[in-house]
Amino acid sequence: MIALDALARLCPPPADPPPAVDWAQAERAVGAALPADYKQLVETYGDGIFDDTIWLLVPDSAYSDCDLHVQMTERDEILADLWEVGQEKPAGLLEAGARVLPWAFEEGTGAFLYWLARPGQQPDAWTARLAAALTATGPAVPAPEPAPGPQGPAPAEALTGREVDVLRLIAGGSTNREIASRLFLSEGTVKNHISRILGRLNLRDRTQAALCARDHGLL
Repeated sequence: MIALDALARLCPPPADPPPAVDWAQAERAVGAALPADYKQLVETYGDGIFDDTIWLLVPDSAYSDCDLHVQMTERDEILADLWEVGQEKPAGLLEAGARVLPWAFEEGTGAFLYWLARPGQQPDAWTARLAAALTATGPAVPAPEPAPGPQGPAPAEALTGREVDVLRLIAGGSTNREIASRLFLSEGTVKNHISRILGRLNLRDRTQAALCARDHGLL
């Protein structure tokens, strides 16, 4: 509790305590026990944005965007789609029974934070991964023939040339720092570009942006 006490001094919790979570039920739905420090964080702060930096996912949140179970199902489907078209899985997921579980997403970029849960490993020993670490960072694989009529506005019509460049690099698995270095931009400028890309294409996060780039033949 020492770390949480220090965090609470730096970032005071909301005045009204968040709703109680039925952790036994939540862990049955997830299919695994959850880390103790995550439970403490949820019990102290609840769902929603934390320190204007990340949005914390909580079991059975009143808001689907912040619901751990809803986002876990959605992330599983999106990541499976990316890996199916040729994005390479990180080495940690090649182990039988290994899985990733989302627990938060970043304000502005929509990049998800995941736990890497390995078989036989205690939840408190799980490591955290950013979404970009779950796809290959090497050259993008050729995209399959796009399905007829991809949903949403076409990137070439809705985005500037620079934003299309950023979208391609997102789809290739690059981090904000790598995009900034490649395009000679500051990381703050990259974050602004990503926010505009997500807004103009009606996308939730950079994983959906990668799928959009694939569907429109930008890989």
